[in-house]
Amino acid sequence: MSTNPENFGASLEALLKIGHNITVLYVEDDPVIRQEFTHFLNRFFFKVDAAANGKEGLNTALGY
Repeated sequence: MSTNPENFGASLEALLKIGHNITVLYVEDDPVIRQEFTHFLNRFFFKVDAAANGKEGLNTALGY
């Protein structure tokens, strides 16, 4: 995907097309940010797992 602002619409469209097949693991120690960003990511991706720290994230990733 492009970081060029002129291509943002095309990049978003591409993400929406492929995101339904992607699982994301998001690691964030701040619970408010983790909840809000996880909610945001769920709009684009098939499955979003969230972890509160690196250890939890690693354990989640190893479970895939």
